[in-house]
Amino acid sequence: MDVVVAIKPSDGMITMHVRPIFDQVFSILNHHTSVLTTLVSQLSSIGVVMNLINSTLRTL
Repeated sequence: MDVVVAIKPSDGMITMHVRPIFDQVFSILNHHTSVLTTLVSQLSSIGVVMNLINSTLRTL
């Protein structure tokens, strides 16, 4: 969560790198939401990070 919040989408030097990385992280997290071994307590954190990623990607 700290990394997602710390990234400034307006920084032109990182914009080109952020989208592919966030897309990959989002995909991995999405996979974990459907894995039966993922704890319910983890699902809440995963959901928060996925929402932060979505919000950041919308500003790019």
